[in-house]
Amino acid sequence: MYALLSADVAGLPRTTRRILTDVIAVRGEPLAEPHEAKTEQPR
Repeated sequence: MYALLSADVAGLPRTTRRILTDVIAVRGEPLAEPHEAKTEQPR
């Protein structure tokens, strides 16, 4: 699902892309413990 979103987001304007990226990040974090999320996806 994330792969499809990434492909779709690539063709959108920067502002829209940033919004979708933020939404994905916000929705993804609660699914895992904070330390686990940082280990899997370092920032």
